[in-house]
Amino acid sequence: MFKKIMFLMLLIFSLFGMVYGETIDIGGDLRLTKTVPYDNYTFPLNIDSSEDKYLLRFTHYGAATFNTTTKIYLYLNGHLIYTIDDTNNKAPYYKGYVSVPVDKSYFEIHGDNILQLNGSIDNSYYVVKDFELTYNSTSTASTPMKVPPPIPALILSILLITILILRNKNMINN
Repeated sequence: MFKKIMFLMLLIFSLFGMVYGETIDIGGDLRLTKTVPYDNYTFPLNIDSSEDKYLLRFTHYGAATFNTTTKIYLYLNGHLIYTIDDTNNKAPYYKGYVSVPVDKSYFEIHGDNILQLNGSIDNSYYVVKDFELTYNSTSTASTPMKVPPPIPALILSILLITILILRNKNMINN
């Protein structure tokens, strides 16, 4: 009986991995100022995945003043992946969490990759940091990966644990 329960618990926890996907913490900290109009961050990758799309997640904020012509661009290996302008910039006290779908062809899957932040701001600073790469995932949420597992994984786990408890109660009572 114990083996059966352990097998089912292992099955439950494996559901978390199937729904949640795999995440690589890239790290990184890109900063722009009036005197520094671009910044680069190089990170290595060595992943074996057949996925065509990945989610690049990051945090961005700053005290830069935006107007209709101010734009900050985020590039991955020379490919534009995200633009920060007056519609989506974030103040220092309110950090913006973003998930950007990125095509596999933008990455050097087995080698070094370069993230570049490029733009000119009139004053102060702007920061983009805490990069994470998610693959083999069905999640498209725009929250950082440091949150609890997604709702479907929790519901499946609760249902399976409830069924196990009810089955064991019936076995004990009989």
